[in-house]
Amino acid sequence: MLKNGRALLQHLVILICNMYIVFFLIDCVNPAMNFIDNGLTKGLLLILCLAAGSQALPLALQRRFKRRRIPRRVRPQGAGRERRVRG
Repeated sequence: MLKNGRALLQHLVILICNMYIVFFLIDCVNPAMNFIDNGLTKGLLLILCLAAGSQALPLALQRRFKRRRIPRRVRPQGAGRERRVRG
């Protein structure tokens, strides 16, 4: 359950960061929308989003690539084929 919670949190952070980056860009283009009030808040919010996204994205990708790897079974030498001896 902890793994599912971490994955959910990572994806939630990515989603919210993307939302706030869009809000930041919309507020820069159209200040009348007034999503974010002052310049300090805008700067801090952008730094927060980039930092959280840069931490969450590699973890999510690492988890995805780990799932793709299939462990290779190592057979003992001589295993796999059985020889029948006719008498």
